[in-house]
Amino acid sequence: MTTRRTPINRPVRMKITAEAVEAFRKMEVATTGDEWWAAHNELHDAMQLSPRQWPAFEYPDAECPYPAGSEAARHWQSNRDRRPAFELYEELKKAAQR
Repeated sequence: MTTRRTPINRPVRMKITAEAVEAFRKMEVATTGDEWWAAHNELHDAMQLSPRQWPAFEYPDAECPYPAGSEAARHWQSNRDRRPAFELYEELKKAAQR
């Protein structure tokens, strides 16, 4: 007998550790690109993100990196609000304000 399962498209909740919050704070005050990327690497490691989750987060005001009118730009815009990288930024921002 087979079982029919309906997949639940539930977003994955990541645990935000104290180390992740500290790395995020370093990123927010970084004055050079090297400092920012060093803090980003700390955050990526602290969150135990996979290599394909790069960058760890994206700023909400991020602009599309692809040429306007391209297929990649249309795809990026259509998925903008559903991308976990934007959600992670909001969660880290809230955790850093506590």
